[in-house]
Amino acid sequence: MRARTLILALALGALPALIALPFDLPRFTPRNLLIPSIGLLALLVLARALPESRWRPRSGLIIGAALSLSLFVTVYANTRLQVSVSNDEQAYLMQAELFASGRLADSLPAEPSLWRWRQVYEDPQSRLSFAKYPAGTSLAIAPAVALGWPPLAPLFAGILDLLLLVAIARRLGLSHPALAALLLATSPFFLLVQTSFQSEVFTMPFVLAGYLALLLARESLTPAKTAAWAACVGACSGWIFLARPLTGVLFAGAAGIGLIGTRARLRALVCAAAAGLPFLALFLAANDFYTGNPLRTVYDLYAHVRGPWFDATRAEPVDVYGNGDFFPMFLDRTSRWAVAFCGVLGGAVLGFWGVLRLRKRDGGAALLFAGLTPIAYSFHWYPGHWAYLGPLYCFESLGFLVLGALAVLADLPPRWRNAFLIVVAIAGPSLAVTRWPAITAESDLRSAPNRVAREQAPPGAVVLLPAPSRELDSLKIWTPSRAPFSADEVVFVRTVPGFDMPQLLSEAGLSGRPVFRFVHGSGPDGQLERLGTVP
Repeated sequence: MRARTLILALALGALPALIALPFDLPRFTPRNLLIPSIGLLALLVLARALPESRWRPRSGLIIGAALSLSLFVTVYANTRLQVSVSNDEQAYLMQAELFASGRLADSLPAEPSLWRWRQVYEDPQSRLSFAKYPAGTSLAIAPAVALGWPPLAPLFAGILDLLLLVAIARRLGLSHPALAALLLATSPFFLLVQTSFQSEVFTMPFVLAGYLALLLARESLTPAKTAAWAACVGACSGWIFLARPLTGVLFAGAAGIGLIGTRARLRALVCAAAAGLPFLALFLAANDFYTGNPLRTVYDLYAHVRGPWFDATRAEPVDVYGNGDFFPMFLDRTSRWAVAFCGVLGGAVLGFWGVLRLRKRDGGAALLFAGLTPIAYSFHWYPGHWAYLGPLYCFESLGFLVLGALAVLADLPPRWRNAFLIVVAIAGPSLAVTRWPAITAESDLRSAPNRVAREQAPPGAVVLLPAPSRELDSLKIWTPSRAPFSADEVVFVRTVPGFDMPQLLSEAGLSGRPVFRFVHGSGPDGQLERLGTVP
């Protein structure tokens, strides 16, 4: 490949980010372009300056460096962050704690409004609460919660991602497969998301494992081995569906097309479908337990009570899949791919180009999944959390783009390949670091009542969180405590306008405890104001 072809490809890949600038998208800002633009310029300069040498990387050293970087970032982030920065993550963790303790739902001691969490449904009839999301993500986190250190879950998932990606690169016959781990570990998108408990963290390993099983199924020489690997594909698809249903459907469809190219296609497809059925049954059983209807999800139940959309025909709020404005959402995803893939502006286009070239090896599965995921999620009303820089709903396709980029890099002149690897190893982590202060500030804001209470509240105190207002969406930022409460535990409760708060606190079993109000904006973190004692 000529250098001018690479430059043209990067220029085309940068177009979505440049087009997005005048549209004022909520998750894309001009400053996101600074480091990737510098990275692109550095690539052009460095490629001219480097000698024409054939560098032979040491696989063990590169994989070790990638694993070490992932380990350091995950441990540091979860040591520094007081709480997770999204309500989704807090809901996953709450449900994981319930699963780890052998429970499916939490009990509410009094009026549900006192204990309201975002992304958690409080049932006023049964006085039970549970996360609005499918069970898969919380099930993945539950073992780490049971061991006493939840960050072990994303750490383990990240290690699996790196090792599986190297295994896939070897299976595909890509040169220097260890570089796949380096490209993933230094991607700013990967570095940021791996600090979180987002559901995509726990589906990406199964996307990669299912893809590796697909490759093995296509290469198998006997029907029995083909069927066994196809069953692995189906099981991985089922797990993904249990955590992220739409992603599961997209992956199952892409992998199913890939299985058509096996020697025993009918047996492969039947075995894949059969292996996915237990996960579907678990999904339907969970729906039936929480909503009373196997075909109704908790997400839908929550949406009709808490959602931001208003359906005049039913006179109730609705927040369900399919309320998005396609063009802005699609532009949002493609523009963020342009900067978040590797820290070089337009670098993601190398990934899409590469999976196009790999389509004969996997039947087009990687290309279909990587291409259809941003399109499908562009119909969703929400673009994904701001913290993680890239198109969060497309995170699971990141591994495929890494493989595609590695396939393209193999055809570059050595100095251009070496220059690209050097630049991404510096620019990617640098871009992630620029987002870190905003993430820590959000975590500090969310943990402010807890930190103030540790300093100012006596044991057993009740702290009233502010009621939601135009100036402060306290429902989104802060979360109350969960029953049961020990005698010396500080209990955080929501202020419920229009209710007799002393009576509600008494009915919650908090009689005799001193009551404080958390006042935000007074001092660096806020302060407590004494109100009296619960009757």
